[in-house]
Amino acid sequence: MILSSEDTKKLRTITLIALFSDDDLLETLVLKGGNALDIGYGFNSRASMDLDFSMSQDFEDIGLTDLEQVRQKLEDVLSRTFIEYGYQVFEVKIKAKPKQQMAENQDFWAGYEVNFKIIEPEKYEAHKDNLNWLSNKAISVTGTKKNITIDLGRFEYTGSIKMIDNIEGFEGYLVPIYTPTLIVLEKLRAICQQMDDYWIRIGKEVGSKPRPRDFYDIYTILESPAVEVNFEDPETLTHLEECFKAKRVPINFLSKMSETREFHRRDEPKLRETIQVKENYRGFDFYFDYVLALIQQHDLLSLEEAK
Repeated sequence: MILSSEDTKKLRTITLIALFSDDDLLETLVLKGGNALDIGYGFNSRASMDLDFSMSQDFEDIGLTDLEQVRQKLEDVLSRTFIEYGYQVFEVKIKAKPKQQMAENQDFWAGYEVNFKIIEPEKYEAHKDNLNWLSNKAISVTGTKKNITIDLGRFEYTGSIKMIDNIEGFEGYLVPIYTPTLIVLEKLRAICQQMDDYWIRIGKEVGSKPRPRDFYDIYTILESPAVEVNFEDPETLTHLEECFKAKRVPINFLSKMSETREFHRRDEPKLRETIQVKENYRGFDFYFDYVLALIQQHDLLSLEEAK
């Protein structure tokens, strides 16, 4: 069974309802990324089935002290909600990221990846002792992908969030979500985290990935009349400092962004493929230069280096 885009969006909604209907998880998780832009602020250009969340601490704060306890908690809330909508959850897995953690990085560079599959309840009951059969017949959520993926980032800065309760499809549920300000700031930080100097600074093998989408998203957010991000507000600058500090990214790395143009340009074809209204796309250089001008216009380099 392959789902339509509307069905896929429905599965995303069910997943969020499952997680945020649990009081402990409601207090622990904050939605971010493309789905935060879509669900919270009406930016529908890059919504996906995969869901990204931040946590300011870890699951130990809600009494879950090992991965199996976390996995069982997630399996319970997901199974309970999905069955109400006619889907059976199975093969819930969780793994820590990264696999090998350096002791000096474990308090800021860490997270989890959760994957699970769904299938029609009648098929599950008929073949629940045959996991291979179930995996093969699981519902494809996007294309040929059968896993629904949830990414959980630990030790993130979550000091600028909103509790939204008027979202279509989530009536009666609160959804903790990044503010547009924090989404933009985290994207600036993510760009800096792709610099070789950052990987060297934290003692890890260089694993940089081009992120042209972040430049495009920053432009789209800041130019939208539906949201406001005020870089002249001292509170915004405080959020910037704390956001960078959470991952030990020096703010002065922003001054090196101009050197990364060709690196991020490598993935421009992937970015272009995701743009829904192709005629509105203005080319990677336009969005890259927009972000450079943003940094200079608001004198972000004058801020004290995050420690």
